[in-house]
Amino acid sequence: MKIETNKASGFILNYLVMVAEGHNYEIVDGAILTGRTVWRDFLAYDEEYSPSTNRDQGYEIVDRKKININYCRDLRDKNGLYIHAEMNTHIFHGYWRGDHEKPLIAAMRCYVASKLGERVYVPDELIQFESQI
Repeated sequence: MKIETNKASGFILNYLVMVAEGHNYEIVDGAILTGRTVWRDFLAYDEEYSPSTNRDQGYEIVDRKKININYCRDLRDKNGLYIHAEMNTHIFHGYWRGDHEKPLIAAMRCYVASKLGERVYVPDELIQFESQI
């Protein structure tokens, strides 16, 4: 199933970052196996690999990919604030943005969009599991 990158969160966003990072993976009996981690029974936030919530993992990608994170005021809402992440990718000669209230989620959405596009494929079993959590 295809989803919009700027709506990805939780387990699905971490999965997409894993794919964008080029990790080899396979789904085996309800577990995703990679060279770095095992996600058993589709755990929403794996302690080993969760760049959208783990500062060490997420900010390593932010630094390496030079993702800018900005705190902005929403002009449509007098008291509204949001986080804007962008990166200048030489491949696309432009900016990719991911907005969310948490900086790592915005940054990881931005990174995934730059590597995989603004609409991404996610295996159906991951979508089904995420809806059950």
